[in-house]
Amino acid sequence: RASWSKRPKPSWPGRRHVAVQPLLSVRDLRVSFALDEGIVRAVDGTSFDVMPGQVLGIVGESGCGKSVTMKAVLQLVDRPGRIAHGEILSQRDNGSTVDLAKLSPRGAEIRDIRGGEIALIPQEPMASFSPVHPVGEQIVEAILLHAHRWQDTPMSRKQARDIVVGLFRDVGLRREGDVLVVRVAEYPIVNRIALEGNKQVT
Repeated sequence: RASWSKRPKPSWPGRRHVAVQPLLSVRDLRVSFALDEGIVRAVDGTSFDVMPGQVLGIVGESGCGKSVTMKAVLQLVDRPGRIAHGEILSQRDNGSTVDLAKLSPRGAEIRDIRGGEIALIPQEPMASFSPVHPVGEQIVEAILLHAHRWQDTPMSRKQARDIVVGLFRDVGLRREGDVLVVRVAEYPIVNRIALEGNKQVT
């Protein structure tokens, strides 16, 4: 008996086939770390696609390079690591395609993409925010960076802080006076707060 995958697909009269482009296409990605002991190839030739509406899971044993791969997508590989080879093609909101592997880690374009179109949720809560700065102020900075995505006029810092206060109130976090004092060491679950936006890949 033929499997479903081998059965002919039905033909619909008058229906055009529209090719769907991947939101994210990683091709032959290689990330290496130059150590005193030699070159460590943390990621060696990884390729995958993320299609619209698709949930893609990358599974592997501890230390196989899953986290490094995800950090490379957003140019967040810690030194002395670097992207040695490959393409990371991302479909931008404006319809253009950009190779993230060629962007400067500190450049304006990758900063606009981080958190705006592609989001990274670290497995370790303490790695999500700076433990020595108020969490509220860190979220304010993220809102100000991406506010142009949902409103045409510039957003003031007060407006951003009001949004953060509302988010904190929604999840039961407190606010003292005019200062957002919640710290990551006090509320590690705060890294689950999601900012409203149009993220394509999380």
